Amino acid sequence: MWEAPPPPGTLEFEIDLRPVSLQSAPQLRRGVKLQVANLVKASEYLLSGEVEVGVTWILHEKERYHGVHSPDIDNILKPLLDAISGPEGLLVNDCQVQSVRCHWIDWTSDDHRLKFDIRFLPDDWIPKKSLVWVEVQDKLCMPLNTDIPTAAQRLLIEAWEGMFEARRKIVEGTGNYGVGKYLMPIQMPFHRARLRGYKVVAIREMKRQLNQTQM
Repeated sequence: MWEAPPPPGTLEFEIDLRPVSLQSAPQLRRGVKLQVANLVKASEYLLSGEVEVGVTWILHEKERYHGVHSPDIDNILKPLLDAISGPEGLLVNDCQVQSVRCHWIDWTSDDHRLKFDIRFLPDDWIPKKSLVWVEVQDKLCMPLNTDIPTAAQRLLIEAWEGMFEARRKIVEGTGNYGVGKYLMPIQMPFHRARLRGYKVVAIREMKRQLNQTQM
């Protein structure tokens, strides 16, 4: 399950867990995040494109209708999205989430279970191994796996520099972001502020390191 994304572009997994709301005490939110994060950290890849996330919360209906402490369905999402995002998660950052489906269903047990299904384009993923983010321009970063040959790393960086600079000039000249976007690689860049916890290297420094490797 965790070595590479499933070919159909749908990833499914589940965990026995009682969710908490965004308004819950910080320690409760941390507990939920830790349990989910411990499950998904075995993944050897990150989904790096736009995704749709589905969450099914399975619990006894008496908690929903007869109790007053069960969180609302719309409030359980943020802690769960945070738990599957980041360097040890499944998503680079939760800004990738284009749409969310969340619902609950009844069963006869008093236990709680969460089922996740994440839909994505099958080719939009990157390995976690040897991953660094190269800040190319305007604090926008591209993923680079440093275990590929040095010559290939150098070619990628040169291509990114050309693409980003061409886009900058086109957008400045036309004021049209959409026209400039067509020059960009399939892998979308992430703003440096979205990459907390990752290793981020300025492109100039990355080129210096590669030049030293070549010597």
